[in-house]
Amino acid sequence: MSGDETEGDKDSGGDVSHEEESRTILEGADIETTVPPTLVIRRGAGAGARLAGILAAALGLLGCLLSFALLAICIRSGFTASSVAETTAEPLAAAVDRLETRIDQTDDLIDRDGVSGSDFSELRARLDGLADTATSAAQAFSAIDNHVLYRWLPIDKSELSSSLADFEQGADESVGIALTADSLTSTQAGRIGERINTMQTSVSGTSDLVDSTVSSLKSWIRLSALGGFVLSLWLLWAQISLMKRGWRGVRGGR
Repeated sequence: MSGDETEGDKDSGGDVSHEEESRTILEGADIETTVPPTLVIRRGAGAGARLAGILAAALGLLGCLLSFALLAICIRSGFTASSVAETTAEPLAAAVDRLETRIDQTDDLIDRDGVSGSDFSELRARLDGLADTATSAAQAFSAIDNHVLYRWLPIDKSELSSSLADFEQGADESVGIALTADSLTSTQAGRIGERINTMQTSVSGTSDLVDSTVSSLKSWIRLSALGGFVLSLWLLWAQISLMKRGWRGVRGGR
């Protein structure tokens, strides 16, 4: 009997000792540290993470659509580069062709001994037409040179610009000489003839410059389209990655 009681007292004493020890540990512990911080973070961040995931997925989807649109534009620009360049330069090429015709017509009426009467009236009209055509050619070139897109392409257009400016200046000077009298003396006719001959010599070279500009325009449009295509692929990949990350956030990281 006494042995059992002693053993029971020991057991009960051991239990009391463990309870007191546990109580002491709990009382000395910091209550805030007993709550797992990860649980608090997960509870507070769940809704925010899903909302951020929805936003990222929506932005990724929108970015994918825009990237596809940019891809289509780049592909279309690459395949239509020739027609686009020719259409852009068509007014300039047509103006230079008319300029060449006007120069030849005017040269036929120049008499180095002088021009008077009806021939002078017709010559003045042709000089006016020549000046208008030279101005039209310069304006057609300005439309290309100041184009919102083509102006940034590294195409050397300085020689063509200078040539067209010389045509415009020569035609205006010829008109100015013809306006000073009702007929042309041999000296005046010679001055106009020199300007017409200069224009006649250089007009074929100007046509070659127009063709060279068109070729350069085609090449740079194709190159720009290729660069835009590569950039579109990179943007598409980035938007797909963003959309995937957003979708994972919506699903709670699974």
